[in-house]
Order: sequence, then C-alpha cells, then structure tokens
Amino acid sequence: MTTAKGFTLLEIMIALTIFAVMSACFLTIASNHVGNAGYLEDKTLAMMIAANEANRLRVQGLPDSYATRQYETMAAREWEIHLDTDSGGPFGTRKATIKVGLKADAARGNYLADLTTFLP
Repeated sequence: MTTAKGFTLLEIMIALTIFAVMSACFLTIASNHVGNAGYLEDKTLAMMIAANEANRLRVQGLPDSYATRQYETMAAREWEIHLDTDSGGPFGTRKATIKVGLKADAARGNYLADLTTFLP
C-alpha cells in the first residue's frame, strides 16, 4: 500500500480561510492609511497657506479691523482664506485670525487650519 503525499482538502481550506482573513485586515488598514495621508496633506497645505497669508500681512500691513474671504489655488485645489482682524491685541498690536479650508468645506464652516497672529 502506497501512502499519498500532500495536503488534505481540510488543511487547504483552513489555510485559504486564514489567508482571506489576513488579506481583509491588511486592505482595511491600507485603506485607512491612504485616507489619513490625504487628510494630513490637506491640513499641511492649509497651514502653509495660513502662514503665507500671515507673512503677507506682516509685509503689506492691514487696516484696524476688517473681515474678508479670499480664494487661492494651490496643489490643484481651491482654498478659501477667511481673515478676521481686531485692533484689541496686547501692547498695541492687532490680532489677525486666519482660517483656511478647502473651498467646498469652508463654505460649511469646516476649516483645516486656524492661525492667530499679532501684528504691529
């Protein structure tokens, strides 16, 4: 009598089940990572735009008190910049609050970056 060599059907089915479960877990983790990376990229770009706007205000100056919305294109995305200034800062400075978000999200009040700076 010869003995058969190889795996049984039950062993193969168990191995495939383990592989399927591990693959599903890996795909879920990879999907979450890609979504987080996109959000962090948008948040980083929004902070860069807010910092650029703060530097522009330092160079050009600003009136005592006003609020404005501007739109800018950066990295193939439309951004909304909301600027609100107040003359009540410490030591005679003026407070400028800059909020930046994607144009579609900012219309609903969802901003990715919120930067407050004091200008002379």
